[in-house]
Amino acid sequence: TTEKRISSNTLLKTHRTFHLALKHAQQWQLIHTNYCDLVNKPKELKKEIEYWEPEKVRNILKKMEGHILFDITYIACHTGMRVGELCGLRWENVDLKKGTINVVEQLQRENGKLKLSKLKTTNSKRLITLYPSTIEHLRTLQNTTKIVDLNKYKNKEDDFVFHWEDGRPFDPHYVSQKFKSSLDYCGIKDIISFHGTRHTHATLLLKAGTSPKVISKRLGHSNVAFTQDTYVHVNEEIQKEETLKAAKFL
Repeated sequence: TTEKRISSNTLLKTHRTFHLALKHAQQWQLIHTNYCDLVNKPKELKKEIEYWEPEKVRNILKKMEGHILFDITYIACHTGMRVGELCGLRWENVDLKKGTINVVEQLQRENGKLKLSKLKTTNSKRLITLYPSTIEHLRTLQNTTKIVDLNKYKNKEDDFVFHWEDGRPFDPHYVSQKFKSSLDYCGIKDIISFHGTRHTHATLLLKAGTSPKVISKRLGHSNVAFTQDTYVHVNEEIQKEETLKAAKFL
């Protein structure tokens, strides 16, 4: 048999899980020693994040117009929402008058079936304010989307924002798997993963001077430190740009 190589990040997650389980066992006085403390903690290898430069986003989205994944990509770039949150987004959680999206649930596959589930952490549940252009796009989408045959998706509570003609919501796995080939089909050379649209949104906000605290809350991150650590590349780029601006006075 051929042994599969386990990634460093998988090892790290496994170590964290066992460490937490044994920590609880210690607190309950079931064991005296947390044996995970006796081994070297696996090193975390950071992947280079994929994203579109802010100045390219408008042109890229323009090329995608008419494609089945255009609308969900547009809203992803404008909100930074996760793919499961977008696929599970229902119109009842979109307030176009106030210009907000209430992120409270996600669509995920359980036992082979798509299922709406509540977000697991307090930080993931959030209210996202929308740009005027985003509100207008959603309003147009709401007015032009037609459902030919709802079938089992007949209830108002299943009125998904992103769906097929029969009302079935997009499968998050489908969106993630088909995204790169969709970009290639639209003649887009800057190929990124769908999750890269989330990084694109964060990068855009950082370059616009938005506070990391605001970005962290908008993305539903666990804390500001995680946001700053994830987008350190942008902070370094901004520092370089600002330094060059100041250089003319020296």
